[in-house]
Amino acid sequence: MTYMKLSHYVSLVVASLVTIMSSAQDSTLKVLFIGNSYTHVNDLPTMVERVVSSVNNGQFKLAHDNSTPGGWYWYKHVNDSTTLSKIKKGNWDVVVLQEQSQMLSLPDSTIAKESIPHLQVLVDSIKRSSPNAKLFFYRTWGRKNGDAQNGVAWPAVATYEGMDSLLSKRYSMLADSLKGKLVPVGDVWKAIRKTHPEIELYSEDGSHPSLAGTYAAAITFANAFFGVHPLDVTFESKLSAQQAIAIRKVAESVLVKSSASKGEWKPRFTKKKKTAEIKAPRKLNLEGPQPYLTHSSSPLKESDEQGVDRFNHLAIIPSNSERRRRFFL
Repeated sequence: MTYMKLSHYVSLVVASLVTIMSSAQDSTLKVLFIGNSYTHVNDLPTMVERVVSSVNNGQFKLAHDNSTPGGWYWYKHVNDSTTLSKIKKGNWDVVVLQEQSQMLSLPDSTIAKESIPHLQVLVDSIKRSSPNAKLFFYRTWGRKNGDAQNGVAWPAVATYEGMDSLLSKRYSMLADSLKGKLVPVGDVWKAIRKTHPEIELYSEDGSHPSLAGTYAAAITFANAFFGVHPLDVTFESKLSAQQAIAIRKVAESVLVKSSASKGEWKPRFTKKKKTAEIKAPRKLNLEGPQPYLTHSSSPLKESDEQGVDRFNHLAIIPSNSERRRRFFL
């Protein structure tokens, strides 16, 4: 083989390898999780990765990072250099957003003042760094016996059913308003509680997930990210085969047989940056329960009672200029 032919052959091999590596990178879904201990406990992102890799001979690939300090609200993330630097890293296909576990079950005026503005800052930052990133909202669950801390002053959350219903409603409305996707983990938990009360989804504190609870969440996320059918999953973590199968069957009833997972979104892997398309804003229309406490446990002022009305007219605006004009809280 002459030098010229050998050189040409080597060039073709190198080009082929580069193409294969590029294709492998492009087929990997890049996900950033922003939340707190509900994501951190049992390492949910890694469990999602293992669930996904157990299907279709590892065809689906997930690359992930997270900022999930315990007990954090969105207002803490907007002032955190670690969270902001991970957002600014860019090139994310999906950003998962999870608020503090009680916040979105509180009165509308409290949410309008102490959650929505900070969510807006996070969304603006995400869209600047990853214009094509899809927002996924991690719909969490009501506490095992309701929210004892706030239940006296705000009876709507005194039971699991009341708290869970409010969380479902608020996360759904945020996802709808921001053209995002709801990840209905709380709905899967609710169905498991009803059909398999012997499966303990909670840790001892009645709030955080047990291993079974995180497994149920991971199955839900795998379905949301890639459309993974729960019954195709073979990964069982450290659960018994009986428990894992029971959880996957319930997840199937919620995510596949119901309309919960009938989504328009399919994984679109990052290949090149495109200009973000900004559509007309949609208003949030949460019904107005009476305000009582902020997350800092300080009483709301009398003027804050108008928060319910203001929240009914609140629009999530991707544009900074539009927000300055219309986003007043």
